[in-house]
Amino acid sequence: PPPTPTPTPPPTPTPMVLVREIRIVTPFTPTAYDRGSEYTAAKAAKVADEGASGKDGIEIREHKPYFDEELQKEGSYTQRIYHLGAYLPGWITRLLPNSAVTFYEDCYSCWPKVNTNVTNSFLGDRLVFKIVTRHSEGKGDIDNIHSLSAAELKQRKVIKVNIADDLVDDLEDEFNPTLVSLETADVPSPLKPNWMESVPEEQCCTAYKLVTIKIAIWGLQGRLESYAMGFEEGLLKRVGQQLYSWADEWFPLSWEDIESYVVGVRESMKKRHNAVWGEDGAEGEEEKESKKEKKKLKDSGEGVESSTDQSESSKSEKKKKKKKDKKKKKDVESENE
Repeated sequence: PPPTPTPTPPPTPTPMVLVREIRIVTPFTPTAYDRGSEYTAAKAAKVADEGASGKDGIEIREHKPYFDEELQKEGSYTQRIYHLGAYLPGWITRLLPNSAVTFYEDCYSCWPKVNTNVTNSFLGDRLVFKIVTRHSEGKGDIDNIHSLSAAELKQRKVIKVNIADDLVDDLEDEFNPTLVSLETADVPSPLKPNWMESVPEEQCCTAYKLVTIKIAIWGLQGRLESYAMGFEEGLLKRVGQQLYSWADEWFPLSWEDIESYVVGVRESMKKRHNAVWGEDGAEGEEEKESKKEKKKLKDSGEGVESSTDQSESSKSEKKKKKKKDKKKKKDVESENE
């Protein structure tokens, strides 16, 4: 009989990964956009932090200069920690432990490029979340600003965003470019959905954001990746709309003014962060003091009952008193008889 052929092993499946190039087109020159994006990022973080409660929110762990070898100039490195427990939908938080909803962001910014990498201690190398940004004059028509290979271009899907037309869901009127009237910023206002037809190419700047996401959790990968990409796309649109809507605030400012504002925001956020998480990322002083007091009470034998225990104890005492009063009444009636 002929020899049995050696079976060919099945090809190793290529891990699923989503790649989107989100192009945010704005009616600002690159020079103005550079200042505006710095101001907007700081103010957006401040607003988000003020709306956070407890241990949710954005924690700025480190901010320092770094030297960019490619551009041969100084940029800035920032590490942020995102505590997202309260911001994620219930179907995610129910399935994952607390460590899975805390994300670490390392951001290297050196105009006109920004490289951002997001990690998570629970997911480890099962998570890939990268945003590579390049800024350029124009209306988002550069085909391959990131110099992708032919294989990478096949994976990439381009999403071109018009900030006056591609509005995020539930966008507040104050951030809707078609409703905002600007006075000091030298741009059309309110912004019409077809504004790109009339604004010259040299007066526009596009942020080309290449977003790569992989979340390798069996049974949930597709759903999680789609959710994360949709969330990121909505966030990037909103930032573009905030950049425009806050233009009267940042447009007249010099670089020195903007840097002063950013430092002030960072310091005010740091005060709350240190109180909650501590300078080394441990629990803050307020929580430490609270735990010390509880320990002191416990050590002295004066443990505090929980509200449930107190309620049950109170009910028991009332029942005893009622029973006692009833017996006393019967005794009195017996004596009268």
